[in-house]
Amino acid sequence: MKPLNVIVIDDEAAARKALIYALEQQSLVTIVGTFSDPKRGIEAIYSLKPDVVFLDIEMPELNGFDIAKATANVDYSLVFVTAYSEYALDAFDTKASDYLMKPVRPERLARCLDKIRQQAPKSSDENDAKISIYDGKNRHLVKVKNIVYIESLGRYQKVNLTQAGFEQIGVNSIITEESLNDFESQLESHGFMRVHRSHLVQLDKIMQISKEGRNMLVKLEQVEDYLPVARAKAPIIKEMFS
Repeated sequence: MKPLNVIVIDDEAAARKALIYALEQQSLVTIVGTFSDPKRGIEAIYSLKPDVVFLDIEMPELNGFDIAKATANVDYSLVFVTAYSEYALDAFDTKASDYLMKPVRPERLARCLDKIRQQAPKSSDENDAKISIYDGKNRHLVKVKNIVYIESLGRYQKVNLTQAGFEQIGVNSIITEESLNDFESQLESHGFMRVHRSHLVQLDKIMQISKEGRNMLVKLEQVEDYLPVARAKAPIIKEMFS
């Protein structure tokens, strides 16, 4: 999964800084521009071609609806961010994907970004992405989408594959000395998360979450056992199911 390139346009400095901070706490988000001047914001939308624009509505000279109209022919996801709920109906008459109220809550922002990612069509390059894994004897070229999760076994890592992965290379899993940190750096942009110090999972494969005492567990597609989730990552996983 590729990072979302984001532009923020808001003439109010405090609100702009708060939203930028909230976005910086989200995974797979790159802020490519922030603007207080609506006209510069329009120019940036055309020149930078962002994936998402977070746009205030009430601004001097040009308001958010003016900007949306001026850039209607540019392909991006539009999210209005405002302190006024009365604009909601008008907002959804535009190309808006979402409508956030100030101050933006982190969990609401995460849900907005997840919605946008789900709406975006995956490119053929992303669907066919592969990584090379060496098991000490053979080097396997494995499709990323065929990896369910990777488990640390101390010195070794166990790469667990889907049924399609088994059909691709003839084994259910690969044992390798390549580090979990290396896998994390390769796979984070493809929708994998280190949910626990010993487990790197493909988020799309999570089918269920449950609790065991104060701990969260996840059930993955085609995997019998539940996997633990670190407390720091639990809110992110929970947000996926909210």
